[in-house]
Amino acid sequence: MKMQILQIVFFLLLLISCCSYGKCGPVGSFVPDFCCFKFVQKPIKFRQIRGYFPTSSLCPKPGAIFVTYKGKQLCVKPQDKWVTNYIIQLDITKFNFF
Repeated sequence: MKMQILQIVFFLLLLISCCSYGKCGPVGSFVPDFCCFKFVQKPIKFRQIRGYFPTSSLCPKPGAIFVTYKGKQLCVKPQDKWVTNYIIQLDITKFNFF
């Protein structure tokens, strides 16, 4: 009887430690809200874009997210020339989402 209780306790402790492993530490406890894995290849019409925000530095790929007037969020590469120009224009007009 005591052996069964010890086995159950051991199993529960093992289960708890396995489930919480990924949530330990400074990086494991914070998951970015927005990361980009696929990017828009062709330029979007500037007049369709309401604003933008950058992705987290914890994301595997750097990116920015353009938000359209229809509410779509489109991932773009910040190093693309057209993206850089749009971001500058958006910063000038103060329509960004920081």
